Amino acid sequence: MMRRGTHGLYGSMAAVLTLAACPAVRACPVCTGNPDSPLTHGAQQGILTMLVITYAVVIGLFGMLAFVIVCARRRHHGTSQPCVQSPKDSQLG
Repeated sequence: MMRRGTHGLYGSMAAVLTLAACPAVRACPVCTGNPDSPLTHGAQQGILTMLVITYAVVIGLFGMLAFVIVCARRRHHGTSQPCVQSPKDSQLG
């Protein structure tokens, strides 16, 4: 008779052993192959592109947060400088 809670343990062990024995979960030829192949360089460029896009979005979010904080502080302190200049106040036209 099995003790209570051992079903999850045996299931986890079976899953780990199945995945460890499966050749499909091992590294692909790109990771273990020739580091100078065009396929490896393409994968590296793809990773670099994804990193650049991710960091650009994060930096943009921090910039927007900083803008909102500055506007809130100006509004709280009653500064006469507006956060955003309205089109009718601009001197371009």
